Amino acid sequence: MKLSQIGNKIDPINEILENFLDDAGVTCAILCDMGGEILTTKGDISTLDFTNIAAMAAGSYATTKGIANLLGQSEFSLLFHQGTKNNILISSVENFAIFIILFDANTILGVVKQKSQEMKETLKIIFEEIVKGKGIVIKKAKVFEERDLDKVKPSKKKPKPAKKEKIEKEEAEEKDGSSKKFDFDSLMIDDLDDIF
Repeated sequence: MKLSQIGNKIDPINEILENFLDDAGVTCAILCDMGGEILTTKGDISTLDFTNIAAMAAGSYATTKGIANLLGQSEFSLLFHQGTKNNILISSVENFAIFIILFDANTILGVVKQKSQEMKETLKIIFEEIVKGKGIVIKKAKVFEERDLDKVKPSKKKPKPAKKEKIEKEEAEEKDGSSKKFDFDSLMIDDLDDIF
């Protein structure tokens, strides 16, 4: 979901984020598209490089989705990183957007998870309305191909032989003497002139 597609729905989205900040007691919330482009932010972001946070969080989410696929799951529902002073929770709203929640160590994680799930459901409804209203098709990104690892067979490809023309060219150069071969172990300084 791109910012240009959201249009006048940005106001209700901002209101949802503001209510979430008050209810969950978090520092700030960032909503970005699946590529990390900022859609909107709420809360105290004055000291943060939120543009880079969004881009890196989107990359982290995509990587984790790839790991989930390797483990036979479509995705993990959320990512949580705990620091000594601050924490970050990253989750997706279907395939529409990623929301990033920053909060300090005094905020209760269970409350953040519960309130973020409620916010996620509300945002999903708004994004679905946008998609229906504009006829936008959102395709599910396929990071890695899901496959059954037990059924994967090792490749039986044989190494390709050298091309006939290349072999013939090397043989012709040896006969002409046009290609010089040096024994680099016994190379002397005077021999450098012959090379160049």
